Amino acid sequence: EIRLCVLSKAPKKTAEEYGVYSVNRYHFFKLKQTIAASKLLISGGGSLLQDVTSSKSLWYYLTVMKVAKKLGVKVMVYANGIGPVNRPKNRENAKTALSEADFITLREENSLEELKQLEIPLAHVRVTADPALTIAPSPQERADSLLSECGVQKDDSLIGISVRAWKNCRPDFAAQVASALDEVCKAYGLHPLFLPLKFPEDVQTARQVAAKLSVKGSIITKRYSAKDFIAVAGKCRVMLAMRLHSLIYAADVYVPTVGIAYDPKVSGFMRYLGMDDFVPAETLSRDELVRTLDRVLQNEEQIRTHLKENMDVLKGKARENAAIACRLIQEEE
Repeated sequence: EIRLCVLSKAPKKTAEEYGVYSVNRYHFFKLKQTIAASKLLISGGGSLLQDVTSSKSLWYYLTVMKVAKKLGVKVMVYANGIGPVNRPKNRENAKTALSEADFITLREENSLEELKQLEIPLAHVRVTADPALTIAPSPQERADSLLSECGVQKDDSLIGISVRAWKNCRPDFAAQVASALDEVCKAYGLHPLFLPLKFPEDVQTARQVAAKLSVKGSIITKRYSAKDFIAVAGKCRVMLAMRLHSLIYAADVYVPTVGIAYDPKVSGFMRYLGMDDFVPAETLSRDELVRTLDRVLQNEEQIRTHLKENMDVLKGKARENAAIACRLIQEEE
């Protein structure tokens, strides 16, 4: 019975796609009016509170939180990845806003360390898990249909690949990844399947890598839902990914993962899973990536078993986020 309003840069599209009320997040009067009429502001999802990408977005999200508190509305930071927050002024601003939050849930331990460094009181802080872990995959028939559309044969053994452009990658990043994939795919009889998450940027990066392969691969070039992505990921033997949610979606269906850590959130998530199968994006080499993929494929069944044991726990933690939000709303009634 809760009425949800989502702050969005494309409110009409958001309302139609998700069946919620939505307002333009940059229309300050409407934003303030909506928050004033609310029982709870959820500042949710992803690595919003960091200044590696930019200070501008960090200040926006912190300002929205401060507006809510000034209007007497409760604030919940919902399963965020916090940090890095590097600039002194940004750290001061983040400390002020986060200290006033009524509850903070975090998606991994690295974020807890960041809060400790910011000297945030921890009485209302809990490490849970990313909400994406609660998303159920689409039916297998849907995944088969999508794979068929992009040229994957029914008996192909797949390695999923999710790459993105990153300013600190070495100039020959695409060549190093492609060379590693060539060797691993030939050794294990794998078909490379590129799974872009952000369009069109990730499609372009996928094409750069795919163009350097000697083995035949496939690229999904249409945007699909998270449920579809998870279902397709479930068809893979292993997932090689830079995008955090590609790793999350693969882990959701117990697929062994190798992370390319361009950001601490990637290595942080892998460690939260109890795994260290990741390579740094800045120094990634063909040989290091081959060794890591080989180690994972050699231990595929043990890793799947480990993921099944851990994911049940993490999915339970992910559901805690919603339970805490509901409690904060009920306390207001």
